[in-house]
Amino acid sequence: MGETPRSNNTYFGVRWLDSAFWGGSLTPPLAVRRSQGCPKHFLPASKPQATKGAVKPAHSKGRAQNRSLYKGEADSIIKSLVQQGVWAQHIKDPFSPASMSLILLRLTIALYSIGLLHSFLTIITRKKILFRVALFGICSGFLGHALSILYTWRETHLPVSNLHQALSFFAFVIVLAFLLSYARYRLDSLSVFIFPLVFILTLAANLISSPQQPLPEILKSIWFYIHIPSTFLGYGAFFVTFAASVMYLIQENELKRRRPQAFYYRLPSLEICDELGYKSLSIGFPLLTIGIVAGALWANKAWQTYWGWDPKIIWTFVTWLIYAVLIHYRLSAGLRGRRAAFMAIVGFIFVLFTFIGTRYLGTAHPYIQR
Repeated sequence: MGETPRSNNTYFGVRWLDSAFWGGSLTPPLAVRRSQGCPKHFLPASKPQATKGAVKPAHSKGRAQNRSLYKGEADSIIKSLVQQGVWAQHIKDPFSPASMSLILLRLTIALYSIGLLHSFLTIITRKKILFRVALFGICSGFLGHALSILYTWRETHLPVSNLHQALSFFAFVIVLAFLLSYARYRLDSLSVFIFPLVFILTLAANLISSPQQPLPEILKSIWFYIHIPSTFLGYGAFFVTFAASVMYLIQENELKRRRPQAFYYRLPSLEICDELGYKSLSIGFPLLTIGIVAGALWANKAWQTYWGWDPKIIWTFVTWLIYAVLIHYRLSAGLRGRRAAFMAIVGFIFVLFTFIGTRYLGTAHPYIQR
């Protein structure tokens, strides 16, 4: 029996991924029996018994009529699914940039989960072979994540125009910051502090979907492509500073014990934690500064003012002040150790509030709107 042409069933290819990743919970899965080119839901429960002496229709003619009937019914189901929300839109064209971006993002989640799991197993068992698996999952997920972002960029623009895209891009720059840090320091334990947030952000980006809209004309400026990446890269570097500060406080607490616990031997020394935190801070602060300056120039071009009393602008400036004070006292007064670690942790709490919390205060920034 010949196979149904691919063009008639191209929209059924992606539905399998919904079932595989989410158990079909987002929208009712549409199973298709490709051998006959019709939905399984519409097949008769049992094959009718042939009546003796009845004239059978031509085989090819019957198949053509069935395909036409079932395809029309399937199209009506797909149309209703598409109207339910953007998650179903990829059914119609699974090879569009938007659909490929979604598929790659879901694959990225699976690979990041492998990296996260084996990172924890590495800390528990101290077996290097497990971290090789973790690193493979992390690097493979990072590659898939990059392709997902490129597909979104191809479809619309730099993918930070809504909350779904911003969460995904934030997770991406954090992984980038981790890989650069790992290339320099080879700290297996750093992944344990990095990837819980990466996994949460990526999963949230997959669950919080927003329609891809063209970028408004007022936002099409060279400053947009400087402001957004610089700010996000700065946030990624600040998260490495945050993770290094947490490791510093844990390690310092273990050193005060008469009998350090096993976790003490899994973490780097206080000197390495302090150095990693400061170098990440030294990279993140200039990037955030560039992002703020580019944002001011962008605002002046769009709204004829360098400053606006927007909650996100205000809290971004407060975050910048915290890190500026930390760097100032680090250079002038030699602020190090416990107090510097606490300030870095507080600074990143402000980063998270600036990034996500300000959306509840009302802001003109489009990429934190759903």
